[in-house]
Amino acid sequence: MQESILECIIDRTIIFRADGNSKIGFGHVYRMLALMEMFDSVTRSIVFISQSLPESITRHLKDRKIHHEIVSDYDLEIPDKQNGFEIALDMKLSGNEIVVLDGYHFGIEYQKSIKQLGNKLVYIDDLGGDRFIADAVINHAPGAVYRDNSITKFYTGLDYAMLRMPFLSPFKDGEKVGRVAYVCMGGSDYFEHSLMLLDLINLNGGFDSINLVYSSNYPQGLIEKLRTYRSASPLNLYSDLNAMELVALLEESTHAFVSASTVLLECYARGLYSYAGYYTRNQNLIYNGFIERNLACGLGDFSTLDLKRFKTALSGMPHKLSEPLNSANNIIKIFSHL
Repeated sequence: MQESILECIIDRTIIFRADGNSKIGFGHVYRMLALMEMFDSVTRSIVFISQSLPESITRHLKDRKIHHEIVSDYDLEIPDKQNGFEIALDMKLSGNEIVVLDGYHFGIEYQKSIKQLGNKLVYIDDLGGDRFIADAVINHAPGAVYRDNSITKFYTGLDYAMLRMPFLSPFKDGEKVGRVAYVCMGGSDYFEHSLMLLDLINLNGGFDSINLVYSSNYPQGLIEKLRTYRSASPLNLYSDLNAMELVALLEESTHAFVSASTVLLECYARGLYSYAGYYTRNQNLIYNGFIERNLACGLGDFSTLDLKRFKTALSGMPHKLSEPLNSANNIIKIFSHL
């Protein structure tokens, strides 16, 4: 990171607020983890506030000495089932913090409660629309478009990719050998799409091996199916990897078959040929942005994906990144100007 950026020390406490579970996934939480890593050397005080989290994430927070507070639990539905659901302000604020929100249930009233105290507010978005009164909105989907207003500044595209720092590190020298598929649905796989992708990859052929990353938060039945699958396929299974371990695995993989989420950005940022699908509406912006710019080839709706469409997508040749993204510097600049 450039020295001039490191000198932009932010004296205010930054509070990060996001939730995740096996039903809605952990994309909101992982984006917050990425932002917190970016600010490790740039601010003096970071607090992460959430519902209960899996042990792997709480352990990560403890290892990085990030203060973590737990708030009241409530039922969260996947975005396709949400209908204007919004919670009341559930954290104590002094009025001099920078608050970062990532989640669809932090609506206008929640934002107003934060702003009325005098805090600066940053909203992390992936749906679009105009439901913000934040000082800044960040959406790392390529091509995301918002209407300008007098309150909010919008920052969009891969220049503001919210990825953990290892994914922004220099590329490993040398060409990759062979064809190795990487499969990952992120922190949850409620619909067992990873199993379907394994079937399609094996039916299509052409890959020397498959690296599949899953989470201990996956349904236990799915985990057992994946383990059974391994006995009849050149499949390597990995669970609950940290960012450094994921980057090492991506560096030995050539093609990614993933959901249109942060996982897709991670694969693209590490120079893989990416093939992406979606299964919920909050993935549409990232999906469309990547497909329209040929940054990935589209698998479409996972619920209707078949071998014919899979083969058609695989016949395409998406753009492959040749040098790391520089988004950490750009995001720190946003906060230093609040």
